[in-house]
Amino acid sequence: MTDVIIIGAGPAGLMLGCELLKRGIQVRLFEHLPERTDQSRALGLQSRTLEIFEKMGIIGEFLQKGKKVYHGNIYKKGRRTATVDISQIDAPYPFILSLPQAETEAILTRHFEKLGGNIERCKTLTAINGSQAVFQVPNKTEETVSARWIIGCDGAHSAVRHILDMPFHGSAFHETFALADVEIDSPFSDEETHMFFSSKKIAGMIPLPQPNHFRIITLMGTQKPESLPELTLDLMQQVVQEASNCRLIRIKKADWLATFSVHRRLVPEMRRDNIFLVGDAAHIHSPAGGQGLNTSVQDAFNLAWKLALVQQGSAKEKILDTYHQERHPIAKEVLKGTTLFTSMITASTARMFILTLLGLLINHTPMEKKMAYAISELRLRYGRNMLNKGRLCDIFWKGPKPGCRAPDASEMPDGKRLFQYLAHPRHTLLCFGNTEALISQVREQFPNLIVPITVSPSEQGSGYIYDPAGQIAKQYHVEKDAIYLIRPDGVISYRSREARPGPFLRYLKRTFVKSLA
Repeated sequence: MTDVIIIGAGPAGLMLGCELLKRGIQVRLFEHLPERTDQSRALGLQSRTLEIFEKMGIIGEFLQKGKKVYHGNIYKKGRRTATVDISQIDAPYPFILSLPQAETEAILTRHFEKLGGNIERCKTLTAINGSQAVFQVPNKTEETVSARWIIGCDGAHSAVRHILDMPFHGSAFHETFALADVEIDSPFSDEETHMFFSSKKIAGMIPLPQPNHFRIITLMGTQKPESLPELTLDLMQQVVQEASNCRLIRIKKADWLATFSVHRRLVPEMRRDNIFLVGDAAHIHSPAGGQGLNTSVQDAFNLAWKLALVQQGSAKEKILDTYHQERHPIAKEVLKGTTLFTSMITASTARMFILTLLGLLINHTPMEKKMAYAISELRLRYGRNMLNKGRLCDIFWKGPKPGCRAPDASEMPDGKRLFQYLAHPRHTLLCFGNTEALISQVREQFPNLIVPITVSPSEQGSGYIYDPAGQIAKQYHVEKDAIYLIRPDGVISYRSREARPGPFLRYLKRTFVKSLA
């Protein structure tokens, strides 16, 4: 018997396993493949995902191996018509990090094993009976494993989803796409993305970490893959040259060539009793905007701390309902946005008009900034639920709201950013002003759940952030007294301009279990 069974050792399964092990939860992670893939697959890690890796303590290796991409360019008939500047977002990581999925999985695997985890490979899920999962192992025998929770992180062809007979609503685009990871000589910067459109061709060049290496993605047509011409370097070069109106592009060699079709699908529910679906097992969509892997990782990060608190007896089981309540609408919005963008760029009859309009909109600064934030996933907001609350009679007109990402603040006199104070697996109660009475009761009743930190312009030492310039107060729009409860996933859960213990403790008691210590 174990606490949690995870099916699938991709980014979502590894992320979930790491976060559960860190919190002392027993995990068994199963994967049907004999070894980790070496294909690059998903590339772009967005700003919000990088913040999660920082919280996990593994951001350094990602930054070392990846390439920072600050700009995305759109070209119409060879002329650049628009640029999206990611660097203008207010965040610690104002860029997209280009890193092949194989490298992301390798980093997460090392972290998982460092925490004591082990990937049990060549074990294929064949059945789920209540709290038991049945696996076929290489010698053609079966192994039955019992656990309180079963998590399907097993991708678009999820065995868990099929066993549950869960609908996967949606459809496929009619178009077939091709990709090639190549070394290339070209006049275009290998530190920016480039999307080329002509009246007949579409091609994108996405930087890979190595110098002069790109992923090329192009639309092949609406025929079935078997009806398309053979995918070769010469064909890819011809398509890119025609789309970009540039004859100076020369593809030297390819590490990967493939054709693929794009699906957009979503399950109606991400939890059924003791079983959860995470990442591509629950939703798949167009790779436009580089949202797929990021959405999957954030699913896992959202679920892990909630599952751990329930398993430890520190929270009521009903908080697990918020996993679907929060992540399903996000997946739906991502699917809608990527579907719309893919439909726009593949609509040949209206493409040139749409691109002209898109260029005009992007070059209007507020719209460009909105697009940069949309790509970065920093402004995704969870709706109001049992976790995300504020006092109705205590309205902040400005400042981050419950359900929103807690913003960072730049370096304090001690050299730390605010996020570095939040890099622990518990909730953080960020306090401003006269909050001593509240902090005393929180420490007494919920010592293992919440870490109180007071922001002060004068006090220094344990339990305080010394902020003489008031940077954090400005970010959180605090004038005098206030409290913000920040969840382990960096989302604001509760806020109030009053520091009276009563309302806040009543909120905690409705959701969490008081510590015995």
